[in-house]
Amino acid sequence: MKTIKIKVQTKQQNYSILIGSGIANNISKFLNHSSIKFSKCLLVFDKKIPKKFVKKIVKSLPEKKIITYFFNAQETTKNQISINKIIDLLLKKNFHRNDCLISIGGGITGDVCGFASSIFSVHNWATLNVATVFIFTKYSIFFF
Repeated sequence: MKTIKIKVQTKQQNYSILIGSGIANNISKFLNHSSIKFSKCLLVFDKKIPKKFVKKIVKSLPEKKIITYFFNAQETTKNQISINKIIDLLLKKNFHRNDCLISIGGGITGDVCGFASSIFSVHNWATLNVATVFIFTKYSIFFF
């Protein structure tokens, strides 16, 4: 499938949504294309993501400092405790505006990471969501 790029423009910001096959395996390509550079990256994976996809995604990123965190995505873990764990990890690892957060999973993972990123005290840093709803049918959606 050819990659489809949808450009979204709001009053606050502009961003793109990519839909296509193999996107999750080529995150680095899309980061470079979008001029998103980072020193460190926190990858938050839904624990249900198969290990072979985790390895492919980590391998596809530039050789920077990559920190992985596995999140047990359930409605009961969509709470302040989970958000605090992500924020604590960002603070403990000294994340700043030259770094990024990438969530890989379904809606709960994206919601928790998106909220944690929005209240993290760094402005204008890269936060990406790789929605894996379609990953098992060869399609993935990539937000940046």
